[in-house]
Amino acid sequence: MVDKLKETRKEENWDLPDREDVYFRDLMYQRFKRLRKCWRDGKVCRLPSGDLETEEEWAARVEAVYLKDLHKGRHLERRIKVSFGVRRKRKC
Repeated sequence: MVDKLKETRKEENWDLPDREDVYFRDLMYQRFKRLRKCWRDGKVCRLPSGDLETEEEWAARVEAVYLKDLHKGRHLERRIKVSFGVRRKRKC
């Protein structure tokens, strides 16, 4: 897969510096690891009773996780802006 990635990078003129194979292997591993987590979190789960989630329960669970992630993103963005002094200009 690393060879295929390098070929595609050269063919499509990606703006990536030359790196060792270990770097690209680690890059792909981390990407697939994140993808696997998203895939697992999106699957229908078993309830404590042993039954599968209904479509409504699944949708509510996935939406709750999505809203939690949005909230976390806004919180971190605010923290970055405050920490580095990026603020809106005041109108006088």
